[in-house]
Amino acid sequence: MLVSSGKLSDAYHQARAATRTFLGRCRIVVLDSLSASWGLSLMVRAAAEAAEQGSSLDEIVRLVRGLLPHVYLVFFVERLDYLEHGGRIGPAQALLGTMLQIKPLLLIEDGEIVSMEKVRTRLQAIEKLVDFVAEFARVQQVVILHSPVDNEINELVSELRDQLGIALPGKKFESVKYDPVLACHLGPEALGVVVYEGA
Repeated sequence: MLVSSGKLSDAYHQARAATRTFLGRCRIVVLDSLSASWGLSLMVRAAAEAAEQGSSLDEIVRLVRGLLPHVYLVFFVERLDYLEHGGRIGPAQALLGTMLQIKPLLLIEDGEIVSMEKVRTRLQAIEKLVDFVAEFARVQQVVILHSPVDNEINELVSELRDQLGIALPGKKFESVKYDPVLACHLGPEALGVVVYEGA
C-alpha cells in the first residue's frame, strides 16, 4: 500500500495500524512515498504496471523504494496563512511576509515541506521553478501542479509551460490539480512542478 508522506498526512500511520488487523492472514506492505499528489501517483502507476507484468511483492517494493530519491516536488505559495496554521512559520513571519508580498519556494524533502528561498513576484517564482527543473541532467517527466480552485491560475500555468518548453525543448508538460493533502499545507493558490529524474 502506497500512501502520501507520513509527515504531511496521517494516512501512513493509519494504514500501518490497519494492517495489524490482517496480521498472520496476508502480507501487506505499507510504503511511505515521502511525496504527495502526482509524485505519489507516479509511484502508484509504476507499481501497478509492475504488478500487471507479474512482478512479486518484493520486486515491487524494491522498485518503489528505487523511485523515492528520483521524485521531486517544488512549488511557491501566494498566501502564507496556511503555512502559519500548519506551524511552518510563525505569526510575525506570516504578517511580515504578507506585507512584503513574499512568495516562498518550498520543496518536499524526505517527505517534509522545507523552504528553498523567497521571491517577490509570480514571474520570479516561475523563473525559479524553471531553474530548478533545468538543473536535472536526466529529466524523464515534469508535471505542473496547480490550484484545484483558483480560476486565475491558467495564465500562470501557461507561462510556466512556455518557460519549461524553452528550458527543455521537445518535452510535454501535463498540468494537474494538486490534491487535498497538499492543499491543506499550501492553501488554494500554489503552483509547482513534480520532476521525475530517471534512475
